[in-house]
Amino acid sequence: MILTRSAIEAAVNKGKCDGINKAQCILVGIEFPPRKGWKDSLVGNEITDERYQMFLSLRGRKGGENYRLYQDIVGKPKRKKRKTKRNKEGQDLDTNCQTSSKSYYETPLWLRIRELVFIERGKTCWLCSRSAVVVHHQDYSESTMRGDDRSKLYPLCKECHREVHFTREGDKCVKWRERFSNMEIRDRRKDTTDQAETEMLQELLRLQRENFTK
Repeated sequence: MILTRSAIEAAVNKGKCDGINKAQCILVGIEFPPRKGWKDSLVGNEITDERYQMFLSLRGRKGGENYRLYQDIVGKPKRKKRKTKRNKEGQDLDTNCQTSSKSYYETPLWLRIRELVFIERGKTCWLCSRSAVVVHHQDYSESTMRGDDRSKLYPLCKECHREVHFTREGDKCVKWRERFSNMEIRDRRKDTTDQAETEMLQELLRLQRENFTK
């Protein structure tokens, strides 16, 4: 659709920052807080219907009733980094082991990828018939981590996911990729998916991917 003055006004509250919040600025591609004359600069711009509906629904301070969607787009406030401890030789100690991977799994980007995988591939474990609660990475390439390629992401139950990564003795399995490949994988993909919901999630995923790489 083409943005008109009335379409912009419908999504704006009167008041501080002219009633447009940070998430709305991201959706229409302007800086926050918006500069004087930002409405005029947007008139005539083309925007997808899905993105405009999100722009409209986020009206109000921090998205109003859609605060969760606001957080998905803007991201949660960053936590302060802990100071790195050093040993007597002045070398950094590895006190934050796996912090990077843990922080990735807490990002709106991963949460949206996970949600899309459950929609596209079902919420039944691909190794058994139980309910899937985790998404297994068979590949950690950049395209998989960004959500561009979701073919190597599999919904699994907790028990099967543990079986892939750990031995019976509780030790981590080094050859977990080969172990998963040798298991009997059952395609639990949905026959039909909600097209509107999928498109909305894919639009959110694209936005979060842009913010994650900035």
